Amino acid sequence: MSSDTVPPTPDRTSQTCGRLETPMLRPRTLILVLVTLSFLISSLALARPPLPKTEQRLSLISLLSRHHYQVDRKAFDRIGPAKEIVDHLVRFVSDTKLRPSVRQRAIASLRVYPSARIQKVLESLLYDPLLQDRAGVPMRREAMRTLGRAFGTGAVVSLSNHREDPNPQIREGCAHGLGLTGSSAALPILDAWLPHEPELFVRLAVDRAIAHIRGRTAP
Repeated sequence: MSSDTVPPTPDRTSQTCGRLETPMLRPRTLILVLVTLSFLISSLALARPPLPKTEQRLSLISLLSRHHYQVDRKAFDRIGPAKEIVDHLVRFVSDTKLRPSVRQRAIASLRVYPSARIQKVLESLLYDPLLQDRAGVPMRREAMRTLGRAFGTGAVVSLSNHREDPNPQIREGCAHGLGLTGSSAALPILDAWLPHEPELFVRLAVDRAIAHIRGRTAP
C-alpha cells in the first residue's frame, strides 16, 4: 500500500465479536423523539371529530349513571364540545323520563359551565312548579348548592329569597348554598336569619354556613 492511500472510514455499524453493534441514540435525542411522538399523538386525539349528538347523549347518561359519579370537566370534554354538553345537561334537568338521580347529577354538573344562561336555568328550577312536591326537593336543593359553588356572590340574592320557604329542607338547602358562596355578602343575611329559624337542623346549617364564610374571609 502506498503512503498516499487513505484507509477507509469504518462503518459505525460494525461486526464485533460476531455481533452487530448498532449506534444508540443519545439521551437528549431520545427525549426529543419521545416529546415529538407525544405531541403528535395528542394532536391526533384533538383532531378527532366529536361524537354524533345521539352518542353524546348516551355517553353522558352512562357517565351520570355511574355508581361513584364525580363532576369532572375533563370527562365531559372527551364526549363533546362544551356548548353541546351544556345543551344535553340542560335537557336532562327537565327530562322527566330520566331517573331523578341522573337529573340531580346533571344539575350538579352545570357548575363547571358557569354562565348567565346556566345561572338562569338554576334559578328557574327553584320556582319550577313541577319540583314543588316532595320528589322535587332534592333537585331544588342541588340547584341551590350548584348556584353557590358556581356563582358565589352573584348567587347570594337569589338564594336568600328562599330562607323563608315553608319546607325546612329547602331552607336548609338555602343555608348550605349561601355558605358555599363563600361570600361575605351572605353574612348579614345568615346572622339575621339564625335567631328566628324554628327548626334545629336548619339553624345548625345556618351556623355552619356562617362559620364556613368567616373561616374563608378571616385575615
